[in-house]
Amino acid sequence: MKDMVMACATHMARWCSKWGLKMDRPRFALASLILPFMLWPIVFLQMFTVFWIGMTAATLILLTTSLLLIKQLDLKVSARWLFLGVLSGFLLYSFFYAGFQVTRGLESFSGGVASVYAFRTDFDITLIALLLIFPIAPAEEIYWRGLIQKFLTTFFNPTIGLLLTTALYTLIHAFTLNPPLLITAMIGGLVWGYLYKRSKNLLPGVVSHVVFNLMIFVVAPFT
Repeated sequence: MKDMVMACATHMARWCSKWGLKMDRPRFALASLILPFMLWPIVFLQMFTVFWIGMTAATLILLTTSLLLIKQLDLKVSARWLFLGVLSGFLLYSFFYAGFQVTRGLESFSGGVASVYAFRTDFDITLIALLLIFPIAPAEEIYWRGLIQKFLTTFFNPTIGLLLTTALYTLIHAFTLNPPLLITAMIGGLVWGYLYKRSKNLLPGVVSHVVFNLMIFVVAPFT
């Protein structure tokens, strides 16, 4: 039986190699991009459940996928990067708050912001805060920066890896046709991607993402 299993595995590996389907982790990481492109429309359009339940399920799927494919999780506790994560989260929120004040008279922007905040009515605000702390923000960072950006960097240089990851992270929100959401995803992706590129550590991006989400959704929403 053991010999039969080994023979089948060898035959499958040869077949995959013949057709250019090498069974390596980078290819599986890139193939996993189908998940967010399928899940985000389901979540944001609330096809099967309310937004927060859908988002929790979707991010847990991405987190599980990441942990299966990542050989070593780049998550190291450091006071310096913890501080910079908190600081960047507050600065990112301040940047968007200032932008909101400038553009609040524009219907396309104010309407886009209002449509995002409509999701806050689905759940108790305390539960939303807990879900933002885990799994939503950490799972997104581990998947997009710890898996996708890391593997794209192995094919290209770190800057190209950062830009491609940010483009993909923005693109999964394109179906919403929501300018504020797309701009937030793009700028947030650049900031969190840069933190990972600079530190080789997921901690500052995770902390920054958590702080930003809590500020914008729970502590001081744009009104």
